Amino acid sequence: MQVYISKNDQQWGPFEFDQLERLKEEGALEATDWAWEQGESGWVPLASVLERHGNRLPVWRPAATQRRTWKFYAPVTVGAVCVLLLIALGWPKVVDTDRLEYRDGVAYELKSDKPFNGKAVQHYPDGTARVESHFKAGQQHGWVRAFYPDGALQSEGQKEKGRFHGEVTYYRQNGEIKRQLTFIHGNPVNQREMPAKYGNSP
Repeated sequence: MQVYISKNDQQWGPFEFDQLERLKEEGALEATDWAWEQGESGWVPLASVLERHGNRLPVWRPAATQRRTWKFYAPVTVGAVCVLLLIALGWPKVVDTDRLEYRDGVAYELKSDKPFNGKAVQHYPDGTARVESHFKAGQQHGWVRAFYPDGALQSEGQKEKGRFHGEVTYYRQNGEIKRQLTFIHGNPVNQREMPAKYGNSP
């Protein structure tokens, strides 16, 4: 079983089931982290993936001394895992989209011969973020988010190798969900329109 995890605006994986259980037990993953299992149509909480395979998350009822130990070690463990991942993968680079150029469909920084890895941000004229995209090996890979001029979230979804994969959500300016589309490797397979709760909100 190959499973990808989305956590802290980054996508990790693929993981095998025993790796997921170990990371969960160490505190590096939580039941509410988003997971996508190959062959499935969308992202679901990690707990759903574990439950689907007949492994339910254990109910944690520690004694008082155990609770104190867990409260001390959990943040340390999570912090150590995050630092190791950042060291292994490198600190994410952030550039303006104007500093990227495309060659045969692959994004490069200006005057660079290496495909771009990191985050690119397109801005409104006043400098606020308009679109944020994560790149891997010169292709959009990871979260893509668009914003209204006032900073409110307009849409969000994830891409794999330049194509949307999973659920893409569009929001009205007041924060209501306007539309949800589900993609599988760039192909739309489902769409849901959400009626406005408060009249004709854009």
